Amino acid sequence: MLADASSDTVAFGRTPVDLEQEFVQRTAGMLGDRIQVCPIRGVSTQDEARAIAKCLRGPLSKVLLVTSDYHSRRALSVLRREMPQYHWSVAAVTDKSEFQAQNWWRRREWAKTTVLEWSKLVWWQVVDRWRDH
Repeated sequence: MLADASSDTVAFGRTPVDLEQEFVQRTAGMLGDRIQVCPIRGVSTQDEARAIAKCLRGPLSKVLLVTSDYHSRRALSVLRREMPQYHWSVAAVTDKSEFQAQNWWRRREWAKTTVLEWSKLVWWQVVDRWRDH
């Protein structure tokens, strides 16, 4: 299993990579050695995809992407374009404290998430998707 985390932010002397690795060691038990934390630098899904490409190793042909429900469509499209050598599938995860697709207009943060993600999806489909790698 590959989990990614930001490596370019530091809070209290620790990066999210440090915290995630510690969490894996503390909770994964005997499976801990089968989980790799992939450090990510950058702020876009494309930056994240490029970092993930460096972490994927071995005789892989199929990859399951697990991401937030509102981000799954664009993330899957980006990863398929950036790494076409893999067969990509997606599992969308819902975190109702962060975002709820139904009635998204009822909370300001959910509305902002919706508008931001839709604008990023449109930009991806119209502009970034057609740029050279």
